[in-house]
Amino acid sequence: MELRTRRLGRSDEAQTLPTRTLLESFGAQVEKTPNAIAVIFEEESVTYTGLAAVSSGSSFDNKMLGLGADT
Repeated sequence: MELRTRRLGRSDEAQTLPTRTLLESFGAQVEKTPNAIAVIFEEESVTYTGLAAVSSGSSFDNKMLGLGADT
């Protein structure tokens, strides 16, 4: 994974930032650990594969409704 460094304010400390997007990072985690628990809420849990399936459906629904990043 490529990393870049950014200086924050006047501090000499640098913060290392990933160069990929949140969605790219999520997709990599799904591939790496598809059956691992991604979300726990009360008594329910969802794996990364299950969460990816749900989020893909939402994305498809949003596209069908004409919703995008700029809306």
